[in-house]
Amino acid sequence: MSWTLIDSSEALDSLLSDNRHHAMVAVDTEFRRRDTFFPQVALLQLCWGNEPYLIDPLQLDDLSALRAFLTDSSQTKLIHSASEDLEVFSHWLGVLPAPLFDTQRAAALIGLGAGQSYRALVAHFFDVELQKDETQSDWLQRPLTEAQAHYAAQDVTYLHPMGVQLQNRAVELDRLSWVLEEGARLRPGGKPPIAKFKTAYRLPPEQQRVLAEVVEWREEEARHRDRPRSWILNDKIVMGVARTIPRSVRELASVDDMPQGLVRRAGDDLVARIVGAAETDADQSPAVIPKPLASEQRGSVSMLSECLKEIAESLDIPAEVLDVYRLWRPSPLFRAHRLEKLLDTPARIYYKYEGVSPAGSHKPNTAVPQVWYNAQEGIRKLTTETGAGQWGSSLAFACAQFGLECEVWQVAASYRAKPYRRTMMQIWGGQVHPSPSDVTDYGKQLLAQDPDHPGSLGIAISEAVAEAVEALSLIHI
Repeated sequence: MSWTLIDSSEALDSLLSDNRHHAMVAVDTEFRRRDTFFPQVALLQLCWGNEPYLIDPLQLDDLSALRAFLTDSSQTKLIHSASEDLEVFSHWLGVLPAPLFDTQRAAALIGLGAGQSYRALVAHFFDVELQKDETQSDWLQRPLTEAQAHYAAQDVTYLHPMGVQLQNRAVELDRLSWVLEEGARLRPGGKPPIAKFKTAYRLPPEQQRVLAEVVEWREEEARHRDRPRSWILNDKIVMGVARTIPRSVRELASVDDMPQGLVRRAGDDLVARIVGAAETDADQSPAVIPKPLASEQRGSVSMLSECLKEIAESLDIPAEVLDVYRLWRPSPLFRAHRLEKLLDTPARIYYKYEGVSPAGSHKPNTAVPQVWYNAQEGIRKLTTETGAGQWGSSLAFACAQFGLECEVWQVAASYRAKPYRRTMMQIWGGQVHPSPSDVTDYGKQLLAQDPDHPGSLGIAISEAVAEAVEALSLIHI
């Protein structure tokens, strides 16, 4: 297996520029975290097809191109079991890769089983047995050994074609949006630290609150000192504190295996937080650790999931769309008593009230499926016009559900008169311009003639179309 080593910012910039036209890129990292809280990045691996590239972060003096690459919405990042890699990127670069396609979660969503390892998936798709001998090696050493480089290269060489197959299968099953939605939800580090205390739900509420407070304090200390959590307080001691609820430094020092140096250094602060958590009114802060679902509850969840799938199929509505519809549909019926009276009719007249939708109108009914179908086609951004703001709000809401960008041109008079409607679109991630705007050439011409131009729906449509055409021309370039 061959690979290319990239050991300068100039070479990296050239590599990223030459490959920006690809739709997908396989991404992996190697790091070390033996005596630190934060992972120490040691290697970045990329692969757009057949040739893997090993990027040495220890030799990079300019990371701006790498940040831009990771956040480029036109290129999907394939990562297997991404939570640790996200932690690396968050600490190292301050950004997270997007859009993210986690191959482990994709495998689960298409029916290959949850928690599949990279090694298992490579064996499944390519009948290749990977060796993992270098997993625990010192990745910060330089130069890397031949074995280390080979190990790192294979982690992306198979990842790219595997991601392509997984994506194709997800598209066939209409589940690609599920995978991308899961990727958007992933956060650095995976589950919260308190999740490892699996039996803590059995503790009384008071002890649960103390446990949560001590875990949070440990997290803050570990981050501040950049030391592993267990170096601050191991899990056994944390549980001991939660069970005993020490209310003085002396009582804290008497907890089994409590580090006395920690007591001297931070005992007062920790005790104050423990007491504060213990004395919190139970009505204001009940038990904080939920019980796991009982077997009959898990069965009910599974049954409901199957019902949702069957209903979606019977209605020929994608399950993802139906799931969003559930936020407000079915819409309630109201009787129009005054209309009956006005018409002097014995008939009963009812109307369907659509104001219960998140956008406050009937328009999300069509905006949601439109956005979903665009997402299935690989569209990443939609532009539109809006007059009073109802359609713009509906499209911004729908785009937020499926991870698309939304850019809206709102008639200027409405933009100025309805700031709350504009704010609604922005809350859902929409970028809103008053039309005519200074974004398009047409808008600039109109503003030059009249800086206070009130705009019109036709002008807003023209600007939205112009922006879409401009985006297409850039893609073709």
